[in-house]
Amino acid sequence: MSPQTRPPLAVKLSQEKVAFGMDLIANPFDKNSIRQRRLGLSSRKFEYLRRWFEGKELIWTFAMGHYRFLVTKEGLYSLFNIDVKKELDQHSFALNLACQHLRRDPEIVQIQKQVKVKNNAIVDILLHLKNGQREVLEITLSVGNVVSNCSRLSGCGFSTIVFLCRDHTIRQGTWNMLKTAGLPEGLFAKVRCMLFSALLKKYKTV
Repeated sequence: MSPQTRPPLAVKLSQEKVAFGMDLIANPFDKNSIRQRRLGLSSRKFEYLRRWFEGKELIWTFAMGHYRFLVTKEGLYSLFNIDVKKELDQHSFALNLACQHLRRDPEIVQIQKQVKVKNNAIVDILLHLKNGQREVLEITLSVGNVVSNCSRLSGCGFSTIVFLCRDHTIRQGTWNMLKTAGLPEGLFAKVRCMLFSALLKKYKTV
């Protein structure tokens, strides 16, 4: 949205806060370092703006490994008099963030989100590859349901089942739970546990 077409603000803001807020809306899945560089802000100024917007409950910080993201809340859209988008919780944000990066992979023909498959299981991300294979990615922010989530995918014909884990502790915990869960050998052979940050690094933007 250009400054010429942007509706008037609900309250008066400084020019730098307007630029910061509009960048959050226009580029919701960029990590903090990319946003800071694009806006030409010093670390001190970026931190000041982040704290100001968080203090007004317009955004919240989401950590994925050592990466940090600023997630917009409903109030930010209202501040700029923009039709409110649905707020994203941590799982939804991570899911959309992953898809945003996976779109850069030329080997992926189609990306589907929240798809119901065999056994009434719903997978977070289903990838259709050029070679005809289908891979599943599960957003894993905790280890609570990993065994049941994996078990429901037995016999679905996926080539790989990847658990995208928030950090090293969750990745290790997920692997330990799946390894000792007594899963069918053919199913367990398809399981991978991957750090979410590794996916971000693989498809990083400069």
